[in-house]
Amino acid sequence: MISHAKFTPAFHILAHRDEPQIPWGEVGLEFRNEQKFMAAIASPRHASDSDVQAGYRIAQQNCLRCHNMEDAGGQKARHPWLVLSAWAIASPEHFAKYVRSPKAENQHAEMPPNPSYDDATFHALIAYFRTFQSAEKP
Repeated sequence: MISHAKFTPAFHILAHRDEPQIPWGEVGLEFRNEQKFMAAIASPRHASDSDVQAGYRIAQQNCLRCHNMEDAGGQKARHPWLVLSAWAIASPEHFAKYVRSPKAENQHAEMPPNPSYDDATFHALIAYFRTFQSAEKP
């Protein structure tokens, strides 16, 4: 994650626009193989589904900053990847409300809001997170 003062968005997926990656709580610098690192959050199933792929790209760029899957991802949020997955599946409406406006759902939330995320964006995120739960079932 490297930011630059003259950042220009590189992509736009549904209602999510690429944004600068602002480091939080950095105490070291570690170089890893990107493919191996991202494999931790790669969709275990339905990799060819366009909604799942869109959700993956959004989660990779936005959620992974603060949420983690084992040793991949940020440590700021205290809710790991599989918890996000369970929440997205158990209550998609609440998940969407929380992601759009965290403080409206929990006054102690520290997560930045994503008010521009539309229904299609949440459909993609939920399709992506659903793949983690279905991977554990036969």
